[in-house]
Amino acid sequence: MAAGAPDATIDSLLSRPLSPGIRRKPVPPSLHHWDKEYTSLPLVTSENGSYHEKQPETHLAAHRSFGALLASWKLELLSVALSYASFITIAATLGSFQGKLATTWRMPISINAVVSIFSIIFKASLVLPITEGISQLKWLWLFQESRSLVDVDRYDQASRGPWGSARLIARQFVDRKRSYLASFGAAVFLLTLITDPFFQAAVQVNVCYRNATELASIPRLNNYDHNGGWVTHMTYKLDSDMVIAIMQGLLSTPQNSSVRIAPFVTCPTGNCTFPDIHDVSFSTLDMCHSCEDLSDLAKARPFHYTESEQVGSEWFLPGEISNLTTYRGGGALNITALRTNQRPSYPIGPWIRSSILDFQGLAELKDKSCTPKQRCPMIPFAFQCSLRPCVKTFKATMINQQYKETEVSREYLHRTSLHSFQLAMDRVFVNGSWVNCSSSTNLTEEHSFQVLLPEPKDVQMEPALPHPPLLANGSVWYPPHCVYSIEGSTSSALDDHLWLTFRNANVTPGRVVSASTIWAENLWSGGNMTMPIVNNFSDGLATAIGIQMRKVSDVNPWFGLQLGQAIERDSCITIWWRYLIFGAVVMVLETVFLAAVIISSHKRRWNANWKSSFLGLLLPPSDPEASPLGRGDVRADAVEDQSQLREAARGIKVSLTKRDGRWHLDTAEKPIS
Repeated sequence: MAAGAPDATIDSLLSRPLSPGIRRKPVPPSLHHWDKEYTSLPLVTSENGSYHEKQPETHLAAHRSFGALLASWKLELLSVALSYASFITIAATLGSFQGKLATTWRMPISINAVVSIFSIIFKASLVLPITEGISQLKWLWLFQESRSLVDVDRYDQASRGPWGSARLIARQFVDRKRSYLASFGAAVFLLTLITDPFFQAAVQVNVCYRNATELASIPRLNNYDHNGGWVTHMTYKLDSDMVIAIMQGLLSTPQNSSVRIAPFVTCPTGNCTFPDIHDVSFSTLDMCHSCEDLSDLAKARPFHYTESEQVGSEWFLPGEISNLTTYRGGGALNITALRTNQRPSYPIGPWIRSSILDFQGLAELKDKSCTPKQRCPMIPFAFQCSLRPCVKTFKATMINQQYKETEVSREYLHRTSLHSFQLAMDRVFVNGSWVNCSSSTNLTEEHSFQVLLPEPKDVQMEPALPHPPLLANGSVWYPPHCVYSIEGSTSSALDDHLWLTFRNANVTPGRVVSASTIWAENLWSGGNMTMPIVNNFSDGLATAIGIQMRKVSDVNPWFGLQLGQAIERDSCITIWWRYLIFGAVVMVLETVFLAAVIISSHKRRWNANWKSSFLGLLLPPSDPEASPLGRGDVRADAVEDQSQLREAARGIKVSLTKRDGRWHLDTAEKPIS
């Protein structure tokens, strides 16, 4: 401005053109704030080039209907609908492949990539309603009352990115006047940005197992009837396989049944399942053991060896079935097998015997409690062990080629007067389920296994066959699967072989040990015998016999195996639905926010749907001078409609220029054709 020029009036400033030849946009004729009307006097150019004030026009724009308001938000509503569609697509895709093999996914890209694509669509469709909603709240907030200009910038930044949204939320703790709805929208916007990891976490490809076409099997049996044939009348011998199994049980390091039977378990894939009803997979005939410590019962008496006149000790147990003579306190071990009529063992009800072998051991050991400087006295160590045919119930698993059977329960068989061992069950586990059993006094197609009833004790104690004819009511009949037994000929052969093995096994320090009793030397353990050692020895022998029995096919082939299912290891698609909940919650919050913005716009008497657009403030209203200058023609009733504002803005060209140290947005004239 030239020096000495008169001060410019407000009217002259308002009418000053943005650039040479272009006049400034007149002030809008009326502004409405809630139900109040404010008017301004626009400047009108006369024919001679002078300006005069146009008379104010007083009117109030009609309130937009709710339907028209919804129409102005159609793009945002469609965007929300798209988010629902993408979420449903993700859920449907994941649901259709839940638990299925990864190989069933046939698309060229992975299922995670597909989820990622739809999650991007989901997130992008949620961003638009939030940003437009926050932008609309900016105008509603300014329309409500006068605000700081920096608040306009804060709202604008919140609608454009996470940093602006975070700043808007943070300002709510500082400003006295808060905008809870805008802060809520900003929070939803931030949550929307982190939905991707949750969608990806919902899909996992894990190791899974599925049924294979092959079956698995475990050796088991109900009835054992296998021997090496007869030697003389009513005398039988063991088969060679059982003889070898017994020798291995005597000499080898004790192993549990899982290790010993594992080579004979069939599982083609290395992972197999077997029936599992309350931790029960199968039952089988087996061999058990029982041991007890008799050391407190051992007695001693002096013994004089006349030739050397050396005094030794003679130890004995009550009944003097077992005795041991030692010389010069050197220690020794004597093992004696008991005959059937020598001592009834482990009676079960009316049955007086349930063991196939009873053997006693009597040893003289050094007292370990004395100090090395003392002359340690010799103390007795005595025990009795029995091998008892039994029925064991197992839980079986085969995982990664490691077979394991865990004993759940056991019941013992009893020896009948015919030297067989039998046990009739009230119920049995067959093919993965419990089956009740009942007896019959007559032989039928279903009840075809004869079970002997108890006889007088003196008859039961008879040591050998033949046996007189059974009494008229001396037996009943059971279904074959309800009875576990060792037949009389096999039982007698096993009894005789074990008795011969244990009848007179001695260990004397300093003497050569015969090959037939080398197992006793191992049991002696250099004079360090203990009850755990004796128990482990007996358990190893019983396990070896039981495994050999299970390896032999049952008389009935249906009872020879416990079948299972082979399982193949594969990769399966696993869906963690809880991670999708986050996306669903964000989607619902988005819907609530948009609905709140629309309702808030409807309640207030401001119809503009400018949202994130500033065209309503930049474009001029309808004016006779506007068209020739390329300003566009915007009717007063269309200034609130964003689509019409955009249409009008198409014909206006602007540029950013700097005048008087400030930046201005100037319009350019259309070239004259």
